[in-house]
Amino acid sequence: MQALLKGRGMRGRDLVRDVGTLVEQGAPVGLLRALDVIAMSESEARKPAELSLANGHSDAQNLFMFVNLFVDQVPQG
Repeated sequence: MQALLKGRGMRGRDLVRDVGTLVEQGAPVGLLRALDVIAMSESEARKPAELSLANGHSDAQNLFMFVNLFVDQVPQG
């Protein structure tokens, strides 16, 4: 996600802030709603390069959905 955000001219450090900025610039509001779906617990957020499948594959599916939406809806900067 950091690489995608940086490719859109964002800093890539704060996912919610960067996506919010993109929405203010015209990206679909659905991106912010999609972030709610893929929200992680604090302990999971500390390991950003890892995706736990302990609770099934729904986290991976939601993340994949968000990335596809992001790539399809946000023009490169």
